[in-house]
Amino acid sequence: RQLMALAPIWDVWIEHQGEQLLCFALITTLAHAVLAPFCAQMPVVVAPSGWDLWLDPDTAGGALRSLLDSQPEELHIWPVDRRISNIRNDNPALLAPLKP
Repeated sequence: RQLMALAPIWDVWIEHQGEQLLCFALITTLAHAVLAPFCAQMPVVVAPSGWDLWLDPDTAGGALRSLLDSQPEELHIWPVDRRISNIRNDNPALLAPLKP
């Protein structure tokens, strides 16, 4: 139950009329062994030791590439209430593990 950071990229696209559109995407990688039975890919998780490097706009691409190759050592999953899929259900209790 620790914080984790995903590896997004973003850019500003300028339309013909001059309007700015912020664009955002998550970088994905092969799924962690814990998630592999459910999906083939997952967002890249940046280790806490790499957060400053990832967020620094002056970091060279090669240094960032090494952050994309890492996976969390531990990843835990548990079933949660299906109501979590509806944005109108804003309740932290929905994250509680369901009883088997």
